[in-house]
Amino acid sequence: MKELGKELATAPTPDAPPAAVDRAGRRTAPNAASRPLQVQVVEPPANELQYVHDLIQPFLRPLGVFGMVVIFSLFLTIGHDDLRDRLFRLVGVSQLNVMTQA
Repeated sequence: MKELGKELATAPTPDAPPAAVDRAGRRTAPNAASRPLQVQVVEPPANELQYVHDLIQPFLRPLGVFGMVVIFSLFLTIGHDDLRDRLFRLVGVSQLNVMTQA
């Protein structure tokens, strides 16, 4: 494990690019085209629809949660008596007095 750690800790040295050979058999220095080019990623400009989408995006999740809370609250208030009866049956009819006080 220690040897593996040492191998991973030491960075491998990059190999020199091979020298090119011309028609006469002479070695020449690698040209600039063989070296990697620096690349820069440029995003296209956003249109109006994308701008509106990015503007509204942070508000959509809280509005969705708020909508679900409102819907569940409506169902709970509409079925209040039914939910109360189910809770009484769950705890037991023998403790009806305790449940009514709770």
